[in-house]
Amino acid sequence: MPGSQTAGVKPMSITGRMVRERERLQGMSAEERAWRKKWLKDQVLSPQEPRYVKALEKEMLNPIRRAYRAPLDFIFYRILQPRIVSGSSGGPSTSF
Repeated sequence: MPGSQTAGVKPMSITGRMVRERERLQGMSAEERAWRKKWLKDQVLSPQEPRYVKALEKEMLNPIRRAYRAPLDFIFYRILQPRIVSGSSGGPSTSF
């Protein structure tokens, strides 16, 4: 299917039955409670995520796509990103 987000594969829920509040309120076993605690902890991204590996990005994008992305990539990575990162003190920076 060309318009499908999952490319024709049925999506799989990783949340299990505990995604519904009613089922959680009916009671969980100790094993289910531990699983849910671990699952919720795994959903939090660390400060290092997402990681951008330049070599991987170069490998994944074909040369034509890299060529037409080059002007805006230059503006973002060389001009904007250093100013955004250096100006961040916990919140979004609006001073350019």
